[in-house]
Amino acid sequence: MSVPLRSPWPGHGSVDGEGVYVSATAERLTDPGAVLHAQHVLDLRATKPSSWQRRDGWDNRPMNVSIDAVRQAVVDLLATKYGRAVAERTAEVLIWGDCAGIASQGLLKLTGPTPLQDVPVSGPVRVERETQSSQLIDAGGHPAPYAAQVATDAVIEKATAHGLACVGIHNCFSSNGAQAFYIDRIAQQGLVGIMCSSSPRSVAPFGSMEALLGTNPVAFGFPSLGDPILFDMATSAMTWYGLVLAAARGETIPDGVALDTDGNITTDPREAMQGGLVPFADSNKGAGLGLAVQLLAGPLVDAPFGRDPRSQWGALLIAIDPAIFTGRDEFRAGCSAVVEAIKQSEARPGRSEIRVPGERLFATLRRTLSEGTVDIDPSALNAIGFRHDRSHYVRPASRRR
Repeated sequence: MSVPLRSPWPGHGSVDGEGVYVSATAERLTDPGAVLHAQHVLDLRATKPSSWQRRDGWDNRPMNVSIDAVRQAVVDLLATKYGRAVAERTAEVLIWGDCAGIASQGLLKLTGPTPLQDVPVSGPVRVERETQSSQLIDAGGHPAPYAAQVATDAVIEKATAHGLACVGIHNCFSSNGAQAFYIDRIAQQGLVGIMCSSSPRSVAPFGSMEALLGTNPVAFGFPSLGDPILFDMATSAMTWYGLVLAAARGETIPDGVALDTDGNITTDPREAMQGGLVPFADSNKGAGLGLAVQLLAGPLVDAPFGRDPRSQWGALLIAIDPAIFTGRDEFRAGCSAVVEAIKQSEARPGRSEIRVPGERLFATLRRTLSEGTVDIDPSALNAIGFRHDRSHYVRPASRRR
C-alpha cells in the first residue's frame, strides 16, 4: 500500500482536513542566489514552533514505523521536485540518521519553517574547480545530503588513486545531516575521513551574546578491524535541530547551552532560537574549534558566512589513504589496538562500561535495521505526509533516543 502524500509545492503552510502537514514555510524566495539563507535564519527565529507541530491531536512521542514505508514516502516527496535519483540519495542519508538514533539529523531536516525540500534549485550540481587531488563542487542549491554524497564519491576516488584528497562544497542552503554517514562511507573504504561543515549564524562566540557562527560540526572516521571509529560533534553546545526537536516536543533544553536575546542563559528552545547557542562547553576552546571549522568550510570553499546575505552551508571533506605512511592492514590493526586498550581500561566508580566513539551508533543501527522499524518524531512524519495508517504505524515508541 502506498503512503498518501501531499506535495509542499508551491503553497505555503497548511494542514489538510485529515491533519496532514502540507508545508509551513515562509515564502520561498524566487531568486535562488543571494538572499536565501539570510531569510532562512530570520524565518527560523521569527516563527513560533507551534506553527510546524502536528495539529490533529497526536502526542509528541516518537512513533515506531516501517523503515521501508517511510523511505518510500520521503523519496516520493522529494522526487516531485528533484527527480528520483536525487531523492533516493537524499532519503538514504536522512533515514540513516534516524536509524542510527540521531533524531536531530534525520527526517527532522524536512520540518521547520524552511525545510530542506523548500530550498530552490539554481542549477545542476557541477564541478567548478578540480586538480588531481581536489574538487570544488557547486551544489546549485540542491539538497545538501545529495551534494555531500557526490563529494564523498569524489573524495574516495581521488584519495584511493592519489593517497590524499579534499573536496569542498558551496552554493548549498540546507543541512547535510549526520556527518557520520559520509565519514563512515570513507572509513569503510579503508581511508581516514575528516569532514567540516559551516552553517548559518546561530552560535555566539565565547564571551559574546551575538550569534555570528554556525553550529559547525566536525567529524573524524578511522578504519579498524571491526566497525569504523566515528566521532561526529557540533562545535556548539547543542545542535540547531536539537532546538527544533525540543520545541516540537514542547521540552526544555539543558541548562547552560543557549542564550536569550538579552544574553542570559535560557532553557526555552524558542528563546534560544531568538538568541543563540553557546560554543561547546561554553569555553574558548569550543569557540576556537567552531571558528576553525567556519574557516575551513566557509572562506576556504568560497561559502560566505554570518552577516553576509549570501550566507551558505559550506562543507569540506578530506580523505587520507594510510598506505602513504604505513600498510593499510597495519593501520587497521593499530587503530583496533588503541580501541581495545581503552575498552579494557579500568572504569571510573559508577561506570560499568567504557565506550568509544561510534560504538553506540552502530549498535543502534544494527538493532533498528534488524527490526525493520524506526522511531520517528510526529513532526517529521507530518512533513512527509505520513498518515495515521495501521499498515505503517507500529506503535508509539517505547524507548527515547
